[in-house]
Parts: sequence; C-alpha cells; structure tokens
Amino acid sequence: MLKAIDRRSYAVLATVSPAGRPHAAGVLYAAVGSTLYVSTDLDSRKARNLAANPHVGVTIPVRRVPLGPPSAVQAQGRAELLAVDAPD
Repeated sequence: MLKAIDRRSYAVLATVSPAGRPHAAGVLYAAVGSTLYVSTDLDSRKARNLAANPHVGVTIPVRRVPLGPPSAVQAQGRAELLAVDAPD
C-alpha cells in the first residue's frame, strides 16, 4: 500500500465542517512514509474544516493495467495544519 501511495501524487481529501457538512476536494500530495503533505491556503474550506475537526478521509485512485476500473487506497486519519516554514 505504501508503494502505491508513494508512486502517486493525487488524492481526494474529505473533511467535515463544524455544521457537519461533508466536503471532498482533489489535492496534490507529497508522501513521506505514511504521512501525506498537502499545500493549501489557510482560508480554503478544507483548511477551515481541519481547524475545527482534524478527522479526515483520503482516497488515492490506483489505475489497474491493462484493463478494468481503477481501484483505490482509502484511509481515515487525523490532519494537522502546519505553517509553511514548519520543520516538517
């Protein structure tokens, strides 16, 4: 699974607003082990949702070759907002 995550850079990130409304957005990520880093504006809906509720879902599409529908790596976890100059 980590190999599939490391070979890709696109995912769908799902968050929940303080009012309980779901939001899913396509994002580009960089993987370091099992940690995914995503860059976003602090005023974006996903950042505001994360500030209120750190629980997220992630889906990474994985193309199956040569034929067939894509499969996906899916996970749930906790997200943390980091400053641009954070040591991580």
